[in-house]
Amino acid sequence: MEGVIKTHPLIAAVLVVGSGQPQSSLLIETASPPQNKLEEEKLIGEIWPVVRDANKQCPSYGRIYRNMIIFTSVDKPMLKTSKGLSSASLHWNCTPKSSIVFTSPVRIIYRPP
Repeated sequence: MEGVIKTHPLIAAVLVVGSGQPQSSLLIETASPPQNKLEEEKLIGEIWPVVRDANKQCPSYGRIYRNMIIFTSVDKPMLKTSKGLSSASLHWNCTPKSSIVFTSPVRIIYRPP
């Protein structure tokens, strides 16, 4: 899924997150992160066709819904491996200070309404 989604020219890095949750979500890094909800919705609309294509390859529990997309910000980019790749293990198996960067937005997306 990540490989398909990363083919979109606006996406610099992507991680599927949500282990242990009833639904997966996407953490996406772009060259120009959205600065507000309007820009976020516009960007989701632009990348949605590739997310939809990736969803076709997944079982229903692994599909991504529009409301389950999170964007990184300029001050909180994804951590990268020495080869320049994003890796879930870097974000979840790192120091508590750096892991808080992404655990908070991910927990918010899974919080009950």
